[in-house]
Amino acid sequence: MTEQAPASDPVSESENLGTFESTIGKPDGWRKNLLIGIISGLISGIIVSFLLTPTGHSAGVLLSHFYDQPSCNNPQWLMQVPDDQIFSNSFYQQFDSIKRYGIYHSPYSSVDGNLQTAWLQWWPTSNITGNRSSDNYISWTFSHPYDVRLVCVVDGWAENKITFDQTLPIGTADIYSSTSSGKGVPQRSMHCTRTFYRFQDYFNKYTYKWQGIPFSCLTQEVVLHIDNVNDSSFAARRFLDTSQAPGQTISGAKLMLPFTGLSEVRFYYVPSLVSIFR
Repeated sequence: MTEQAPASDPVSESENLGTFESTIGKPDGWRKNLLIGIISGLISGIIVSFLLTPTGHSAGVLLSHFYDQPSCNNPQWLMQVPDDQIFSNSFYQQFDSIKRYGIYHSPYSSVDGNLQTAWLQWWPTSNITGNRSSDNYISWTFSHPYDVRLVCVVDGWAENKITFDQTLPIGTADIYSSTSSGKGVPQRSMHCTRTFYRFQDYFNKYTYKWQGIPFSCLTQEVVLHIDNVNDSSFAARRFLDTSQAPGQTISGAKLMLPFTGLSEVRFYYVPSLVSIFR
């Protein structure tokens, strides 16, 4: 936005001329004014560049909502970590068993900007040979550390009513920072506290909602470890016996476990300028 200087009081031509002559009459004066103008322009450019966020919003706009609490619907001063700067990883990833779907649900689907895709894994995994409870996770590694303050998640597979009804939303999960850089099972970093979060299920009322998870950590990797799926979510959906191992044949039919997971995740961080005050 271009700012206009306030209008000065009208002056006569003689006053303008006198001013002009006075400047010419003192060479050092106009050179000094020219130098001041050049320096002021350079400083203004630097300030504008500094105050602009990576998405082009001015920090002034961010600070105007300084005292409002950020949410997934209105993140206020927080900025979103760009999806193309996030590498996602998980131990489990496979095709679903829903008729006419059979889509491969990689962890990348959680940050592709598309609510019709989802990362899914079998649930429960307790009867899978060699299973470790620590394997029930998905992690996201950033290109560089961000001061993350809010994690927003669309739980379950939210493409349509069929996918929502035939998969399980995550019930409870631990969200924490890690320093594993995407190698092996991510271990929790001790310099940030973990967040235990209980997700909301909609019980066959197909819809979706961004659920906000409070977070506060300067980190390069965030992990969501699935703790459990609610019994009520199981009860609201019809599945085969989950006490068996996946792939086992029962009465001639190949058993497939239900899936749980999430459709999309967004990370919001504090810009450098704002973090000075927060």
